[in-house]
Amino acid sequence: FIALLNYRKNSVLLDQSRKRLENKGIEVFIKRQLYDAGKVDITELNNALMAKSVEQKSVASLKYSLAEQRYEIAKLSDINPENFQLPRFELVGKEQFVEHQLDVEYSRAQADTLKNLSGVTGSRYLPTLSLNGDVGYRRYDPQELSGYSGNFYSAGVQLTLPLTYNASATIQEAQATYLKENAAIADKKRELDAAYAQVIEKIESYRESIAITSENLILYNDLLRAIEAGVNAGTKTGYDLQTLKNTKAIEELEITINEINIQILLAQLHFALNPSKELL
Repeated sequence: FIALLNYRKNSVLLDQSRKRLENKGIEVFIKRQLYDAGKVDITELNNALMAKSVEQKSVASLKYSLAEQRYEIAKLSDINPENFQLPRFELVGKEQFVEHQLDVEYSRAQADTLKNLSGVTGSRYLPTLSLNGDVGYRRYDPQELSGYSGNFYSAGVQLTLPLTYNASATIQEAQATYLKENAAIADKKRELDAAYAQVIEKIESYRESIAITSENLILYNDLLRAIEAGVNAGTKTGYDLQTLKNTKAIEELEITINEINIQILLAQLHFALNPSKELL
C-alpha cells in the first residue's frame, strides 16, 4: 500500500510539474516577444529558457520514476496502480504503537522466558529435604539374632545439599541476562516514543501547510475574477489568465500531495504493527 501511495504522489507531482512547465513556456514566449521588441536583454530570455529546461527535465524524471514504480508493483501484484482504490488509514494510538510493536512484544516474551529460567536456575541450588518410611510384617526366624515376629515400622529423613561453589555466579549471570533484556525493551520503547512524536510533528506540519494553501486559494479565486474582468476589458492578456489558472491548479495539487504524505505516514505507523499486511 505504501508503494501505491508513493505512486499516486508521483503521479500528482507529474501533473504539478506539467502545469509549471506550461507556465514556463508562457514565460519564454512573453520574454521572447519583449526581447524582439528590445524591452528586455538576452539575460532575461536566457533565464526563462533555463527555467523551462529545468522543468522539462523534472517532467522526464517523474515519468521515468513512475515507470520504475509500475514495474516494481507489477512484480508483486496484478494491481493497476492507476485506479486501485486505496484504503484510508487512521492514526494509531501512541500506546498501541509502542506496546504492541512486534520487536517489543518479542523482547517482552524473551524477558519473561529469561525471568522463568532465572527462577529455575536459583531453585537448583536450594537444599532439599525428603522423608521416607516403610511398614510391614516380619515372621520369626530362629536363625536371625533379633528373633522378632510381628509388625514393623521404619522412618527416615534425607537432607540433600547441592554443590554450590559456582551457584552465586550462575544465578547472577541469569539475572543479569534478564535485566539486560528489560533494559533493551526500555531502550526500544524510548526509540519508538521518539519516532511516534516525529511522525505526529510531520503530520501537523503537513496539515498546517494544507491550511495555508487553502487560504491562498481563496485569494487566487479573487485574482482570477479580477484578471478575467481585465481580459474582457482588454487590459489583461489571456496569458496572464492562463498563468494564474495554472498556478492555482499547482496549489490545489500541493494540497493533494500533502494529504498523500499524511496517508503515507499513517500507513507506516499501521504497518509497523502489522508488517505481514504490507504486501506492496
